[in-house]
Amino acid sequence: MKPEQGDGYEVGIKAELLDRRLFATLAYFDITKRNVAVTDPINPFFSIATGRQRSRGLELDITGEILPGWNVITSYAYIDAEITEDTNPNLVGSQLPGIPFSSASLWTTYEIQSGEFQGLGFGVGFNFVGERQGGLPNSFRVGSYFVPNASIFIDVII
Repeated sequence: MKPEQGDGYEVGIKAELLDRRLFATLAYFDITKRNVAVTDPINPFFSIATGRQRSRGLELDITGEILPGWNVITSYAYIDAEITEDTNPNLVGSQLPGIPFSSASLWTTYEIQSGEFQGLGFGVGFNFVGERQGGLPNSFRVGSYFVPNASIFIDVII
């Protein structure tokens, strides 16, 4: 196969909020790849090259300490990833397998700042991955999923 080639562009902005305790980043990206090796739809033990793939979308990340002891990390991504050109017309317009349109995560923690329980903390969060397409051409869908997370921790100074 010919070597994979690609072009990518990204533009974004960053902001500092709440007296520099919270940081936000918003980015737009557009990536085009050519000659990407994928599984052959006729024989899964072989690979073929797709003509042109394009992935473009937005990413938003927010991190920081909202109040003393209360931290947050959150992100969201929207990605439109598809085959835009190919010698096989059945592949054109197919979403790239395994890439959801939307995904998000949140993790927040609070650590007690003073008193008898100073250093004791709690955290909650989640990861979300949206529905994804499978196969080329897209022949099945993989459902979205949501994973909750929780923690209890202690910051011990030795």
